[in-house]
Amino acid sequence: MGMPVDERFHHGETIEGILEALEGATAEGRSAWTVIYDGPGGDPRGELESALRNRQLRYHRTEIRGLRQLYIYHVMR
Repeated sequence: MGMPVDERFHHGETIEGILEALEGATAEGRSAWTVIYDGPGGDPRGELESALRNRQLRYHRTEIRGLRQLYIYHVMR
């Protein structure tokens, strides 16, 4: 038996991939969630948040501090 899948939570390897999934979900009138983290490549928040604003998507960001800084985004139209 696999883990339950919540279609509001989207995974992508790139910011563009995450944005495509979020746009698809929110186009149907739903909200969606994604998590990003800062890593060796830098902090991706600026790129993601700028792209969300350009696509007129609203979001709420929650930060979780720990070994690696996680950023949880709840995105809606």
